[in-house]
Amino acid sequence: MKKRFLGLIILCILIGAVIGLVKLNKWIQSQVGDIAEESAPAVITESHPVEKMEAPPIKKRHGDVIRRTRLAPERTFETSIFYQGGEEIARHKVTRKGMIYDQTGEIPNGKVKFINETDQTYGVEYYRNGARNGPARVNYRGGSLKLEANYQYGKLMTKKEYFHDGALKMTEDYTDAREYDDDREVGIGKVYTRDGRVKYEWFIINSDPIGYHKFYDSKGRLTATVYYDQDGNLVQPKTGVTGSNAPLEAGL
Repeated sequence: MKKRFLGLIILCILIGAVIGLVKLNKWIQSQVGDIAEESAPAVITESHPVEKMEAPPIKKRHGDVIRRTRLAPERTFETSIFYQGGEEIARHKVTRKGMIYDQTGEIPNGKVKFINETDQTYGVEYYRNGARNGPARVNYRGGSLKLEANYQYGKLMTKKEYFHDGALKMTEDYTDAREYDDDREVGIGKVYTRDGRVKYEWFIINSDPIGYHKFYDSKGRLTATVYYDQDGNLVQPKTGVTGSNAPLEAGL
C-alpha cells in the first residue's frame, strides 16, 4: 500500500516537472524573440526617382519643299514624291482628273516647288492640310508660262492654259460646276485657236438648269450646239424647258 502511494507521488512530481519545463521553454523563446527584434538593425529603403523616358525630339527639316512628279507607264496616274532637305517626306498618286490617293507622309503647309520629270515643266504651288490650296503656276521647259490655276482645299477652281508663245489656249471655271459620276465636262470652259478664236466651249453649272456644248469651225462660226437639262440628259427641240440657255424652237 505504501509502495503504491509512493509511486503515485513520484508520478505526480514527474508530470509537474514536465509541465514546468514546457512553460519555461516557451518563456525563454519569447524572451529571445524580443531581444532579436530589439537588436536587429532597421532596414532603410531609399526611394529613387523613376527616370522618365523622354520622346526623341521631332526632327526639324529646313529648306524648300520640292515635289517631283512622273507619269506612270500606263499613263493613268502620276506619282509625286515630296522632298525637303534632300529627304523624302511624303508621296501620293494623282489621277488624270486630279484626285489624290495613296498618300503617305506629311506635306508641310506653304509653298512647294515642283518638277514634272515627264514633260520637263516646273512651277510653284501652295499646300494646306495636305492638299493644294491657293494659286499655282506652271512653266514650260523653256520658261514661258504654261498655265495658272487656283485651288481651294484640294479642288481646282479656275485655270488658264497658254500656248508656248503666250496666246491663251483654254480657260476653265469650276466654282459653280455640277457634279456627275462620269468624266463629262462641267463648269464653264472655252478652248481657243492660236489666233484667239473660240473653237469649242461648254457651260454646265448648278445655277442654270440648261447647259450646253458649242462647236465652231476654223473661221469661228458656230456649227453645232448640244443642250442638257439639270440631270445631264440631252434636251431635244420643243421640250418646253426654260433657262437662260434654253434651246429655241429651231432646235439643235
